[in-house]
Amino acid sequence: MKVATKLAGAFGIFIVIIAGLLVFHIQTLRQAVDTNYELSDLSSRVYLASTRLPFRIAAIEENASKYHVTRDPGYLEKFNEACNSFEAGLQQLDSAPLSDAERSELARLRASWSEFRESAASFTTGAANLPREAADELLARMREQLDELHVQARLLGESSGDAMVSRMERSARAARRAERIAWVVLAGALLFGIGISGLIIRSISDALRRLQAGTREVSAGNFDYRIAPRHDDEFAQLARDFNSMNERLGELDRMKKDFLSKVSHDLKTPLASMLETTRALLEEVPGPLTEQQERLLRLNHQSGERLAAMIAKTLELSALEAGTIPFEPRPTDLVDLVRRAIEEVLPAGDEERVEFQLSVPEAPLSVVCDGMHISRVLVNLLENAVKFSARPGMVRVEVAGYHTRPSEISAKYWDRVAGRSSSGAVMVSVGDNGAGIPEEEREQIFERFFQSESGKRVPRRGVGLGLTICREIVATHRGAIWVDGAPGGGSIFRLLLPWSGEPDPGRSAPMPQPHSSYQESMT
Repeated sequence: MKVATKLAGAFGIFIVIIAGLLVFHIQTLRQAVDTNYELSDLSSRVYLASTRLPFRIAAIEENASKYHVTRDPGYLEKFNEACNSFEAGLQQLDSAPLSDAERSELARLRASWSEFRESAASFTTGAANLPREAADELLARMREQLDELHVQARLLGESSGDAMVSRMERSARAARRAERIAWVVLAGALLFGIGISGLIIRSISDALRRLQAGTREVSAGNFDYRIAPRHDDEFAQLARDFNSMNERLGELDRMKKDFLSKVSHDLKTPLASMLETTRALLEEVPGPLTEQQERLLRLNHQSGERLAAMIAKTLELSALEAGTIPFEPRPTDLVDLVRRAIEEVLPAGDEERVEFQLSVPEAPLSVVCDGMHISRVLVNLLENAVKFSARPGMVRVEVAGYHTRPSEISAKYWDRVAGRSSSGAVMVSVGDNGAGIPEEEREQIFERFFQSESGKRVPRRGVGLGLTICREIVATHRGAIWVDGAPGGGSIFRLLLPWSGEPDPGRSAPMPQPHSSYQESMT
């Protein structure tokens, strides 16, 4: 049976169990909601019968007594208001869904209230004109009736309380029954899940272990490893696909190695011979040249040098990705590397009418790196800045060290670089005043052979491998490289390296003096 069929069957049974349990709980919740409504109504009836009605009876008695003594019409008005409030409470109870016991007690309460209303009517209309003895007798009879109302209201409240207790007991029994059912279903689902999980894990764990062993062999470079398929399921097909992939990877690896070994001789050697021959012709070793012949030969020589650079970059990138290029990291002053890189690019800047502005700190900034390879990165960034700057143009270079993350460095780059160094990070910024790079292409320009639309319009553009090589070199140094947009137009390439905080032990060579084509300032 296929793994997908096993999983589908197990999940199907689980879904049926969960759906049944969900329907049962929905019904239980509905019953609980109905019970809550009933209990809320019972609670209001208990409160009305045991608290509000006695309070209103006491108000009736109090205002009747005060009116009897003072004959103040205000107390008579309050007496009538209390009677009307008591009548409203009885009507509220009449409209409620009462139990048989509650309705019986309410009928008795209403009968007692009807008797009191007759006495109250006599008290309201004639109490002021009755003799003192008759008025006292009427008030005494009303008090007896009010005492009877107190008793009937208390009995009604007790009936409502009994009804509430009975409903709560039924609700508790239903809750206990739902809990028992839920525990039984949960236990059954748990046992079923453990059994099914054990069967599925047992059926796939062996295949996963063998696939895991195969991936370890591939990561170690063993492309001859094969997995023997077992059973007839998805893992067997995956094992066959893995074997096919591994076979293809072995072929590609052999082809790559053959390509690198052959290209280094089959392309570089004849190209070097062609360049030497062209150089000998330009030096007029065989004989003098006409102006047109010299111009054509120089164009041919420039194209050959460009082709040689492309081949060298392709071979260098392949070697970097294969890890065959040795790196010799040591503490190095990054400011020295930047100055020397600018000196190397100055002739190209003079030819293109591009000046340099360098801003560096007074103290050296030490990083642990391979100076030759980091210089290669700096020269590449400076050459690109010259190439893409306006004419005349300005390339601004800034070197700075940071112990805490500044605003121009995003958290992902800072955490990747400075997280490995307790001293912080050192950043080199190279900005030009060219057309700039669209935001959607700022990640793609570091991919191999990618060229932005603006870059395609620049003369003597490269093959699209320079920034890819820079990214590989920087990644080897556990650094980061990216590009931002300049506020006034153009681009700013940023190189971030861990700050070692150690002095450069080999800083004994003289510092290069600032060239006339660039200005240097201390920060």
